[in-house]
Amino acid sequence: MALERNVAALLRWSTWRRWHQAWARYYHYRRRENAEQVANDQQAEEISSETTDVVWRRLEPLLPDTHRVGRPYGHERRLVLEAIVYVMQSGCGWRALPSSFPPWQTVYAQLRQWRKSGIWDKIWSGLEQPYPTDELQL
Repeated sequence: MALERNVAALLRWSTWRRWHQAWARYYHYRRRENAEQVANDQQAEEISSETTDVVWRRLEPLLPDTHRVGRPYGHERRLVLEAIVYVMQSGCGWRALPSSFPPWQTVYAQLRQWRKSGIWDKIWSGLEQPYPTDELQL
């Protein structure tokens, strides 16, 4: 009888321990994810806008008009450009893009479209250093 009680107590304790560890792991990862997101948001604010301003001045006249037939743009193009610059300067992955920017799928699709249409080549043409990799890695 005493052995059965010890086994039952051990099983209850083991079940409780597994439950506790699962919830602790869940909250640990949640807390870590929130801390990384705050750090990414702070880092996004630290990126200098001087480079973005230079690139935007060259890019804006090359883009088609914002009033188009069909679905309107969901995000400002300037914000998309800032997200592209952020990814290129910080070296983070597309999926690690801070929440202050548009979704990474939107940003990446826009970058691919601009590359495919030759807009990036037009931006960098006419500069003394055609692709200023020291300042901006695009």
